[in-house]
Parts: sequence; C-alpha cells; structure tokens
Amino acid sequence: MSYFDNNDDILSLIQDFSNKVEHGGGLLFYDIDEWLDIIDFFFIEDNKSDLLKKAIELSSNQYALNADLIVRRAEFISFTNPDNAIFYLLNESNKLKDIKDKTLLAYQSSKILTKAGNYLKAIKITENCLKNEINEYICTLYAHQNIKLHKFNKANTYLLNALNISYNNYTKLKDSEIKSYGANDFMFSATVIPDDLLYAIAELCKEAPQYKDKFYAKVESFVEYEPQNLDYWEMLIEFYERCNEYEKALEACDFFLCIEPDDVDVIRRKYINYVYAGKTKERTKLLQKIALLLEKELLDDKLDTKIRLGLSDSLTATYLELINILFDEKKYKECIDVCNETITKNSVIPIFSSELGFTRINVYNTLSRAYFSLGDSDEAMKFALKSIEADNGNIGSRVNFAELLYLMGNIDEANHFYQDIYDIIQDDIANEKSKEEPNIYELEAQYAILSIVILSWATLLSNDDKMFALELLDGLSSEIFKQGYLPNLEDSLSSIIILYTKLIFETNSPKEDLAELIQNSVIIYGNSFVKKLVSRILENKDTEVIENFEQIINELKNDEE
Repeated sequence: MSYFDNNDDILSLIQDFSNKVEHGGGLLFYDIDEWLDIIDFFFIEDNKSDLLKKAIELSSNQYALNADLIVRRAEFISFTNPDNAIFYLLNESNKLKDIKDKTLLAYQSSKILTKAGNYLKAIKITENCLKNEINEYICTLYAHQNIKLHKFNKANTYLLNALNISYNNYTKLKDSEIKSYGANDFMFSATVIPDDLLYAIAELCKEAPQYKDKFYAKVESFVEYEPQNLDYWEMLIEFYERCNEYEKALEACDFFLCIEPDDVDVIRRKYINYVYAGKTKERTKLLQKIALLLEKELLDDKLDTKIRLGLSDSLTATYLELINILFDEKKYKECIDVCNETITKNSVIPIFSSELGFTRINVYNTLSRAYFSLGDSDEAMKFALKSIEADNGNIGSRVNFAELLYLMGNIDEANHFYQDIYDIIQDDIANEKSKEEPNIYELEAQYAILSIVILSWATLLSNDDKMFALELLDGLSSEIFKQGYLPNLEDSLSSIIILYTKLIFETNSPKEDLAELIQNSVIIYGNSFVKKLVSRILENKDTEVIENFEQIINELKNDEE
C-alpha cells in the first residue's frame, strides 16, 4: 500500500499538479502546505521523477526563503551531490534570521552527513541543534549517530526523550494536526511517532539488547493508552518486526485482528511473521483466508483499475505460495483441491498471470506431480499431457512430461524425449549465434533453459547411468564457460557442481575434473562464487556431498600451497 493511498485530498492535488505540468498550464501557484505535500509525495513514491524536480524548482521560485522548502531542495540535491547540498544549506542559512529556521537547516545538514557516514562531523552539528531546540526528530537523529559510534548509553537517553515527546503529543495534542520536521521525515502511518524513531529504537535494541525491555514497555504504552486505535497496533507490529521479535509481532497481529478480523494486510503480515518465526502449522490457513478476502474485494464492480490490478496480483501470488507450500509439505490431496479451485475460479476472477509465473500450465504440471506422488499414474499422465497440449512449446511442461516418463519406468522413451528437447534448444542457440549481432540476453535465457533441462535429465540419470549424467554436465559447463560472464547462470553452475560432486565420488572418476570445474567457475564469477557454492551445499543438507566437497576444497588448497 502506498503511504498516501488513504489521502484523497493529496492524491487529487498530485493529479492536478501532474496534469498542469503535462499540458503546460502556464504558471503554477499553490500555497506552501500544498507544495510541501506535492514534494513529499514524490520523495516517497518516485524520488527520481521529473515532476519532483519541477515541483522543487517552481515552489522555490514562489517561496524562496521558506525553510521547509530549502531543506527539501537540499535533500533533492543530496541524492547526487551531498557536498553541494551542505554548501547550499549553509549559504541559505546565512539569509535567514529566525533561529528555528536556522536550526532546521542545520538539522538537515546533519542528516545528509549522517547518510554519507560522516558521523563525527554530523554529531557536532546535532549537538548545536539541541542547544536551540529539543524535539523528537533531533533527539532521534542524535541517538542514531551515537548508535553508529557505539555510544549506546547516550543513544538510550535521547531515544527515551524522543519517545516521551511523542507520547506527550499523543496524550495532550491528540486532536491537533501532527507535522513532520525535516525533509524525508515522516510519521509512521497516522501516529505521532516518526518512522525514523522506530528504526532507531529497533537498531539500539539489536545492538545493545540490555535496553530492549525498557523500550518494549515504552512502545507498548502507546497502544495501552488507546487500545482501539489500530494505527498504533500496526505501529507495534512494525516495531517488533524491525527488532526481529517475530513472536511479539505475532501477538500484536492477533490483538489487531481481534478488532479488525478481516484486514488483509495484517493477516498477510501475520503470515510473514509465522514464516520468520519458523512456524509452519498455521501458514496454509492464513493464505486461504487471504485468498478469500481478496476474492471478495475483487467482486466489487466499482473498484479503481489500479487497485484492482494490485489486488489481482496479490491473489495470484497468494495462490502460488499456497500451492507450493502444500506440495512441499506433501499435502498432495489438499494441493490438488486448491489447484482445481484456481482453475474453476479463474473464469470469474483473474488468478492466473504469465507475468507472475503462475498459469494454467503451471497448475497442470503441479497436478501431474501431485497425482504421481499419490501413486495415481493415469491422472499424472493426463495432466502432463494437458499441459503440453495447452502450450506445446513450453519447456517446463515438456521437462515435466520427460521426468514423469522416467519415474514411471519408461526410461528409453524419457531419454528420447529429453534428447528432443535438448536438440530444440541447441538449434535455438545456434540460430541466435548465427545472427550478425546476437542478443546476449536472449542467449543467456536460452542457456538458462538448457541448464534446467540438463540438470533435470542428469539428476534422473544419476540413478541409472551415472557416466552419461557426468557427460551431460561436462558438456553443459563447457558451453557456459565459452560464453563467459552471464550473471543468471551462476546458480546453474552451483547446481552442476553439487550434482557433479556426488557423481564423481560414486563413479570414482578423477577429482581433477571437479577441481577444474570449480576453478573455471571462480575465474568467471570471482572468489565470492565459492562462498555462495558452500552456502548452497549446506542448504542441500546432503552430508555425503558436504564431506566430498570439503575434501575437494582441501585438496585444492594443498595444491596451491
């Protein structure tokens, strides 16, 4: 959800400004608050927009010495040249007389220096700001700088000050309009709490856990003051997520959902926190509830087109995640039910999306694998063929069919089918290479598809014809190396090496071939490749592969010495 989605006045203002700029409506005049809203909108939504540059230029002409506009212009300049932004703020400060305005400009200078990592210079400026004014923003910035310098006790003091100021604003100025301070300073949702304050407290709680209980109680006091205010429950959820306290975030989600049980965004956050907390039991129920709520919203004929597209994409992603989880957890009957559900519902509500990688063909392939896992070969074959009939050129469907043939014992037929797929892709690669100017991106995509096919084929062959599997992997790796650096093939090489390691030891083949494979990969992708490869192997959790790989690495090190 956009930061401004619930503010129709601002969205209407942005539309008016955009239309006038686009159609050349002459001079544009807005009052200062409107200009600030326009600029802040683009800071959040698209800070590279030409409209932001135009808004800053026009507003500065109209209100040349307005401190709020000066800090926003400095922020914009700092995106490309922080030094120029600091110089501009210093120059403009000399034109101002009001001490509050000068303090605001100094604060913005300190923020820009902090982003650049110049904490020592920044902290001195912030200390001078605190002599003139104490507010939650300056206290938060000062605390953040002290955290970066590992002065946790001082950071603790100023974060507590910032929280106390925010709490006083909440309890005493409840009905007043709460405004942010500098450029890119924003409240969390509709609360009195600056977003940066939540980040800084979470940062301190992770860096210095001895302070966290005190802060947890302080932040919770906001929801205790007005337990029906959902904005503060959402703030508490966000805070605990930033602290990596997923159990506490789940508790906050549950309290929120007691008040508003059908809030899709919070149910989705609850799902994410379940994943981070390592819990899997409730995941599928939550995804099913999200899907039902999204479907209900999509049935509204009056929905704005942009909102409808967002909800539709969210529904697609939800069903894709749900089906994948059910299959991975071996809940094949439930997986089949959900797959059939998507096929039926898609005629009423758009669920399938080729852009998001979830189509009817994907569902047919999943049904094929699920039925096979349940021992129903006839249904498995039926849906595998349906997938191919739906799109005969789809490589994923053809690979799925070949795998199914192999697993059903039709090994010769499967090998012929794999060979046909292999030949088709090789022809596509040859055709691309024969062009006067081959498209490197197209070639990379074709090699990625070739990798999927050969890895699938070699994995199945590793049970019956290990030497042929090694031959396939050798050929694939050689072709990849000939192409040089192709970023999207780094993972493919890792998968090749993992399977290659297993086969080398099972066939007692020369270990030098594997060593050469690793060395060539490092030559192309750099030393970081080994670290990524080790990470992939550990994720694989195959102790034999891990031990064999460690042996190869040790031998490589000994050779170097």
